[in-house]
Amino acid sequence: MQCRIYALAWRMVCVAGLVAWLSFPFPLAARVRLEGGSLWIGEERFVVRGIAYSNVPIGERAGPLMSSRTCLFARDLPLIAATGANTVRTYALLPEGESTFLELLETNGLYWLAGFGLEPFYDPSQTIAIKKDQILEAFRNYAGRFRDQPRLIGYIFGNEVAKDYNLKFAGSAPEFYELLEEVAAILKELEPGE
Repeated sequence: MQCRIYALAWRMVCVAGLVAWLSFPFPLAARVRLEGGSLWIGEERFVVRGIAYSNVPIGERAGPLMSSRTCLFARDLPLIAATGANTVRTYALLPEGESTFLELLETNGLYWLAGFGLEPFYDPSQTIAIKKDQILEAFRNYAGRFRDQPRLIGYIFGNEVAKDYNLKFAGSAPEFYELLEEVAAILKELEPGE
């Protein structure tokens, strides 16, 4: 299958207020830590220079899963690294068994902010509390797949969920922030001591 050219979403990653809890399983003697509002690797400050990435070819629509067209990853990730970026932020879930993306992150010296979108759970007739168990189970399963992934620096849980909240869930946005606390607890359970 031929890969078609498509447009990358070129913008800096903004993680403030979106990351529930960061997991830093780097293969380094010194772990990455959040200190004083900055990320640190050992004694060096780590500045995220990120690209928001979606490997959707022109003419196709993004879905809840990333396309597993390995030729797109093989083409795009080296180009992203060549821009000076050090981090890739994804929106869609990485399909089960997809290893090329992860291998190419390593090969190109890129780190990953893994998106976990809530779009499949949107229902403006129901509160997020009604969907909570389903959302948390799906997140636990997804995050559990990447427990030991050395290029993963964190999860971005939801994307602009609080914006136009009433079009996504019944109730109010503070219910989403309560859900984030439970997401953080799951990550701490999966990565004790981090």
